[in-house]
Amino acid sequence: MNAHYAKIARKIHIGHGFNIYDHLIKIPLIFYNKDIIHKGESKIPVRQIDIFPSILDIIGIDPKINVRGKSVLPIINNQDNTPREQYVEAVGSTIPKKEDWLAGLRIDNKYKFIYAPFRDDFKEELYFLETDPQEKNNVAKYNLKLVNKFKKKIESIGAENMIGQK
Repeated sequence: MNAHYAKIARKIHIGHGFNIYDHLIKIPLIFYNKDIIHKGESKIPVRQIDIFPSILDIIGIDPKINVRGKSVLPIINNQDNTPREQYVEAVGSTIPKKEDWLAGLRIDNKYKFIYAPFRDDFKEELYFLETDPQEKNNVAKYNLKLVNKFKKKIESIGAENMIGQK
């Protein structure tokens, strides 16, 4: 399979266990309690790690430990509209070879960066989400400063400690 078709096949592969494109990883998050949570909707992306601190916030418990996520209640209550930096990865049992693992960042709802930390021949992907929300126009080779900045950010998060590592 030539590189062009391989890239297309990778983009349409079913399930985010293999990919980290937005059309596969964006899902709705719904909290419901008519007495505590205001009715509303937000386009601000939140993360899976935000669920636990949100539940604690809703029931009024202050965590005594450092929790990585942040409560979504300020977003629900229109007190905070700041986009959250999102780290995403495709690793583990669905992708047994480390060389095929992917890591990515979604930054300020503006940028999406994808790369394979354990594979030297992978061409990094960078998308400007405001003008390319479908992630079709990879601009990484024209924006090497951003690519290097985002790659360092992922490495600081700890790509060597990716959840799926065996």
